[in-house]
Amino acid sequence: DAVGGGVGYRFARTFRADLTLTHVSSGQISVKGYSGPTVTCQLHFDPVSGYRKGRTAIDFVRTKSRIMVTFAPLGQTGVYAPIRATVGTEIGTITIQARRFEATG
Repeated sequence: DAVGGGVGYRFARTFRADLTLTHVSSGQISVKGYSGPTVTCQLHFDPVSGYRKGRTAIDFVRTKSRIMVTFAPLGQTGVYAPIRATVGTEIGTITIQARRFEATG
């Protein structure tokens, strides 16, 4: 699949992290505006700079959290966008899912 198997770099004013996507599965999803194939990847978070060492939340996300992101294609553009994500935290799992997904324009 066209998604996964690479490293992305996340920069924000004061921090940097490497984000690695590893392909896990292919599937289907149906939400308002879209019904079709998806690609699910596991995301590994590796803080590089701008983080305080020893922070338990950062250490948990780096070493123990299971982060899964499901992507869907934006029409025939070859671009994939996140449509669902789950993140394991110290107190439970957070799930975020699009209510609507459409490629326009």
